[in-house]
Amino acid sequence: MSKYADVDRLEESEIEGVAAGLCDLDRQSREMTGLTIAELAGESVGFASHDEALAAQVAVGDGVAPRVAVIPVTSGYGLIGGFAQTLVAILNHLGANARATDKTDLAGLEEAYRARAQLIFMADDYTFTAVSTRGGAMSDNGIATGRAFGCALAHMARGGEVLVLGAGPVGLSATRYLKGCGFAVSVYDKDPARLSAAVEATGAGREQDGCVARYRNILDATNGADFITAADVTSETRISAPGIPLGPTAQVRSLVPVFHNPLELGTAAMYYDCLHQLTSTTAGKRGAVVANADAAKARFGRAALARQVAATFSCEGR
Repeated sequence: MSKYADVDRLEESEIEGVAAGLCDLDRQSREMTGLTIAELAGESVGFASHDEALAAQVAVGDGVAPRVAVIPVTSGYGLIGGFAQTLVAILNHLGANARATDKTDLAGLEEAYRARAQLIFMADDYTFTAVSTRGGAMSDNGIATGRAFGCALAHMARGGEVLVLGAGPVGLSATRYLKGCGFAVSVYDKDPARLSAAVEATGAGREQDGCVARYRNILDATNGADFITAADVTSETRISAPGIPLGPTAQVRSLVPVFHNPLELGTAAMYYDCLHQLTSTTAGKRGAVVANADAAKARFGRAALARQVAATFSCEGR
């Protein structure tokens, strides 16, 4: 994913065109999984339906779209060109009222608070996180991305066995999610120590070199390029691939469904994760905003929910 050792850092070229392609991505997602990016993200964090997720937006936003601030962070290797603007486009596509702060770093955080932002997104070289300004919600990109791409694979799967490639935060999160869905999950990582730790932490099976061709359902959470070849797949193979660069070769991508996007689904899952935490009955102090999504519907009514649905970026006719 990155030219920098041990840093998962997107390059500008990897997110170019993301904002303009959101409607196309939703169509592709629906073709592969039956669900849009928003619907996958909401399901992955525990919403029972998309209506419930929309009700949570209404609740957190006090009757309107939640105010979300994206803060550019300059530490380490510096800003990624277009990153903040791309996040804003994704979040607004989901129905948020998002904007990037004019200022960066701590000054941007102050600006976000003064603007009464309800959620804040920010990333440096090592961490991409979303936090709420009330209620204590927080979502880490690696964990949210793993769950969401696991959810995508669950909808694509052929049979009940899954191979997860990569035992980092994304792979671990995906493994836990897929096991929770009832799949028999095995994990492979080229680092034996990390693989052993992942197997112990998740209870998943342990795989070894040369395992890819034995599986029809594969989640590639590595940053290795072009190592899944045509010899590894059949017409039944389904691949969910959050990693960059892509493990499946271009030929594989022409032969079998490969669900991939560099930023969109992970960001959506972070957003809905925070909404779910803030409106869940299991959240701290019964949720700082409302007790649950049903309470949101009762408080704001169907009219407000309809307004929120209408405010969501529409892809109809595009």
